[in-house]
Amino acid sequence: MIARARRLGGRLRLWTPSGQVRLRIRWPFGGTLLLSLLLLGVAVVLVEAAARTHLVRDRLTLRGVGSRHLQFELKLARLEDLVNDEGSAPCLILGSSTIHRALDPGRLSAEVARQSGCHMTCFNFGVRGLNQPTQAALAQILLRTFHPPLLIYGVDVAGFDEEIGQGAEQAILRTPWIVYKLGGGAWEGWLTDKSLAYRYFLPFRNWMDRAYLDELQNEVRRAEGTDDYGFSRTTVTLPTIVEAPDPVVEARMFEVMSGYRVSPEYLIALQRAIDLQRETQLVLVEPPIHPTFLSFLPGGLADYNASAEQVDEVAAANGLQLITSRGLQSLIPDEGWSNRNHLNVLGAEAFTDWFAGKLADAMKSGHLTCPEP
Repeated sequence: MIARARRLGGRLRLWTPSGQVRLRIRWPFGGTLLLSLLLLGVAVVLVEAAARTHLVRDRLTLRGVGSRHLQFELKLARLEDLVNDEGSAPCLILGSSTIHRALDPGRLSAEVARQSGCHMTCFNFGVRGLNQPTQAALAQILLRTFHPPLLIYGVDVAGFDEEIGQGAEQAILRTPWIVYKLGGGAWEGWLTDKSLAYRYFLPFRNWMDRAYLDELQNEVRRAEGTDDYGFSRTTVTLPTIVEAPDPVVEARMFEVMSGYRVSPEYLIALQRAIDLQRETQLVLVEPPIHPTFLSFLPGGLADYNASAEQVDEVAAANGLQLITSRGLQSLIPDEGWSNRNHLNVLGAEAFTDWFAGKLADAMKSGHLTCPEP
């Protein structure tokens, strides 16, 4: 059977050879469609406006940019809130979980003010699992988004092996928002960057994944223990970890470090981060590790020294000096460790006070300018 169609008066009419009308379609053009689009636009504007109010922000714990690294999402949201409330964050601390645990930004600000008279607000953007390529990319994004006049950049000297931090790299760097902020053209990245309402939706879009929900619940609990300046606390002590270590964690660390070698790619990433000193004041700092951590490296102290030498060369070639924690084991009491390479709140107090003295001295000597807003 052959059918023919003809459009008449905004309708589609279909005839068979017998001439009987089989189908009538009224196209959705005209007032109905325009009204629907108008109502949709108004709804979008209202939802977006509501998302930007303190009423919503104070009640919703999480908002994200679509990564599968929820601590990164939490830190970004907290930093944005701080900047919105105080106008800026003059001092940004960036690094892996070792920096997250090592520097208390509130205490650092207070100690620097006491010793030098410089009043600055610091935020700790330490994130679990960051390797150098991911950290360097975040440094570029955060610097050009928030424009901090001082960037304190954590350098894990024993973390330059290419096997370290691959999980966090995949979870963060493949995110459309990150791609967009680094110059890519992902439409979802643009939407995430422009719409706060969409960012409130993103942490929950994978709610049907049970593993994701468990991870989300854990991160909400961590968020409750994280202050407005990005610092959270732990009270586990090193003697417990050393005398009765977790065999699963220990085995995993030996596996990750078994083929340890300094990655040229990671050194290049460090150089990219150092290049940002053209845009801000940059301070490189090495967070402390316990001497027993070196047992995970196949060559022990020799492997660590080889890594430290190459890191020092990159820093020195760019007119910088790594503020190192080498030889500071006596500074951190035994009860100041959470595990072999992370401090707890007691250790963070000791290390923060020591580092604050270094910053204050640099400001008093004129090597650093006080990053007051």
